[in-house]
Amino acid sequence: MKLVLNLISIIAAIILITFGVNNISQPSNLKVWIGVGEVVLGLIVLYFPLKKLFK
Repeated sequence: MKLVLNLISIIAAIILITFGVNNISQPSNLKVWIGVGEVVLGLIVLYFPLKKLFK
């Protein structure tokens, strides 16, 4: 069960990073900062499940 939850959070983090990278390419400064925040949040969400998965 833990493995399934880890995989779901990894997939959610990848989707969050994808949306963040899409926002970084926008011409508006606010959308760029939102995109940077999404990428950072996605990397944080991605780091912890991968750390548990390979422990």
